[in-house]
Amino acid sequence: MIIVTGSARTGTSMMMQTLINLGYKTPALKFTKEHKRIEDKNPKGFYELAEEVINGVHHDNYKGQAVKLFPGCLWKTEKEFISKIIICKRNKVDATKSYTPIHKIMEEPYTPSEIYDVNYEIINEYIDNIPHIFINFEDIIRNPRQEITKLVVFLGLWNVSDEKLDKAIKNIDLWQ
Repeated sequence: MIIVTGSARTGTSMMMQTLINLGYKTPALKFTKEHKRIEDKNPKGFYELAEEVINGVHHDNYKGQAVKLFPGCLWKTEKEFISKIIICKRNKVDATKSYTPIHKIMEEPYTPSEIYDVNYEIINEYIDNIPHIFINFEDIIRNPRQEITKLVVFLGLWNVSDEKLDKAIKNIDLWQ
């Protein structure tokens, strides 16, 4: 299973869409019932498994698929089922500013800044001995071809078609 993780508003949904465009399957739908109040904040989809992974992943049912796990679920997941981790990062000020409207709607008990910090503390503690890559939101927006090429190499997608690669890059361009 390929894991996509990071804090909120760091490009995790965009990364899931990128992986789908590159040919990965995901067990997640674009939206869950939890997203109903915030669908307009991410109209292209979140691709999260809310209730199903709240206690982590403890099976191999998602082998070969892309699964988005926020750090609160990631640390509960058994490492033996993870082949690689893609960690999305974004400038903290921009990420927390972007997350603030969602945070208010979701009425979460911690500040966006606290959530951001804790998420990366969890990730940094967890990733030892698991192949991982950090993808920076600002870099992928600025130069999608270069960053997606790095991702393709990391994932070992040596036979990805130009059509799929172009589709993934075009999806990033639409985020700008």
